[in-house]
Amino acid sequence: MEKMTSDTGDRVRFHGHRALAREIFAKRQILLPSAFEQVDWINVNKALHDVPRLFQLWACKQVHDIAGTNLRLHKCDRNHSPLCPSCLDAQESCAHVLMCEEEDRVKCFQMSADNLHSWMQSVGTCEVLEKYIMQFVRARNGKSFVDCIANDHDPILRKLARSQDKIGWRRFMEGMISKEFCAIQETHRRLGGSYLSGAKWAQSFSIKLMEMTHGQWLVRNFLIHDKISGMLALERKEELQIAIEEQQEMGLEGLGEEDKYLMEINLEDLETTSGEHQAYWLLSVKAAREAFWIRRQRAQAALRRSQNNHG
Repeated sequence: MEKMTSDTGDRVRFHGHRALAREIFAKRQILLPSAFEQVDWINVNKALHDVPRLFQLWACKQVHDIAGTNLRLHKCDRNHSPLCPSCLDAQESCAHVLMCEEEDRVKCFQMSADNLHSWMQSVGTCEVLEKYIMQFVRARNGKSFVDCIANDHDPILRKLARSQDKIGWRRFMEGMISKEFCAIQETHRRLGGSYLSGAKWAQSFSIKLMEMTHGQWLVRNFLIHDKISGMLALERKEELQIAIEEQQEMGLEGLGEEDKYLMEINLEDLETTSGEHQAYWLLSVKAAREAFWIRRQRAQAALRRSQNNHG
């Protein structure tokens, strides 16, 4: 009888959890089974194992619509307003946090889209993918992926577009990317277009999309918890400036290759701006350093185990 290795055990657990998730996603109307099968679960799963535990918990709550939105709080307390604190026009669900049309929220989303674009360029993303991804992201659920590639008749891209449209824009922004992305990016890498494998690119891409959605929550929470003027309050600008300078002094230390582009972003003077762009940059850099530290700790632990096994 063949001995079960840890590798085999990991695969068995993955497929078991995948089957369970497929059933739960269908029951809760998160994804239909046909859409579930389009997601690159292997790389999404690996990506989620490389982020902090609290980020994993947030992602789970966002996907399952159980995060602390005003709509959810209203269900527990009828005196609590279910309306969005930004637009005061729609009920605040997890989907609305991502799609709110209030001017400052839209600006924040588009700035985080700029960061996504910079990252894609920094890691050598396939130019055609980059073009259509950005169109799809910036449309904010107003355009299907098939619409984005309407004038492109490449059968590989059309297959990707149909696949991602089954999953949908919201789930895409929650990191559920089509398995077709990885194959296209891997082909691009083999042609000398990128230093990242298709799998590594897909894992990082999935997390970048989740970070965009998380960024909308960060802005929302600042508005909720600082009623005067949220994260743009004047008394916080000095503290924000100090924190930014600390990160700039650290430079590239503690950043992965895929995040070093953050140090190249030009930050405007806080005295002449709202501080929104700078605050988002600061959050992004801190999250990137924390993620890199966790990956390094895991790699060192794995190396020590390997040395002990051979010692």
